[in-house]
Amino acid sequence: MSLLEVTDVRSGYGRIEALHGVSLHVDEGEAVTIIGSNGAGKTTLLKTIAGHLRPTAGRVVLAGQDITTWSPEKRTRAGIGLVRRAARSSRPAGHRPPVARRLHASARREGPRRRRPHARPLPHPARAVQQLAGTLSAASSN
Repeated sequence: MSLLEVTDVRSGYGRIEALHGVSLHVDEGEAVTIIGSNGAGKTTLLKTIAGHLRPTAGRVVLAGQDITTWSPEKRTRAGIGLVRRAARSSRPAGHRPPVARRLHASARREGPRRRRPHARPLPHPARAVQQLAGTLSAASSN
């Protein structure tokens, strides 16, 4: 049995169908790459698998369970999530994305602040850029 099965999925935006009967399966421990030109339907496929788009036909099955009608939140709890954009590896060394630059500049400008006794300090923005998203919250238990 596949960990993830997408069978004859049709999906799109309004009356525009971007996926025309797409099928794939991912076995446990397997890594799959989706490659295609701009407009080929890569993001549409991932949004459909994650539940952000409803397929007009076909099925999405996770570990034998049909999740086609599940909400994105329920799919996330089951282990399926959508990461909007990964950092590009072609950036020059030392290049920071604009948000990280603004965070870094803001931290230098504001200087030290009074901390509430129960608050955990946030990491320096230059280190935060390298952290996993789920570990960034000061409220997290990590």
